[in-house]
Amino acid sequence: MALVVGLAALVLWLLDKRTLPKGASQEERKAFVDQRTGSWQDRCRKGMAIMAALSIIANVAALITRSDTSIWCVIWIALASAFLLSQWNPYRRKDRN
Repeated sequence: MALVVGLAALVLWLLDKRTLPKGASQEERKAFVDQRTGSWQDRCRKGMAIMAALSIIANVAALITRSDTSIWCVIWIALASAFLLSQWNPYRRKDRN
């Protein structure tokens, strides 16, 4: 796990070195990093929403075909549905572009 975190930190550090303007002030750099962070967070939320929708479909199919009749299918459907109905879902937010 430490190797993965270290590699991620290295990639972010290299990305900052390549993309941040050299003559920019501290405020400009902070604004650029905040904008980039917001776009990555939005991408992550969209990916999670897609995975939650696919999880609901897969778990309903497992319940219908009776390949998995455990309570865990119902729990995963409930958790994925809660995420899709929450404000974390970027497709439900009113301020989306």
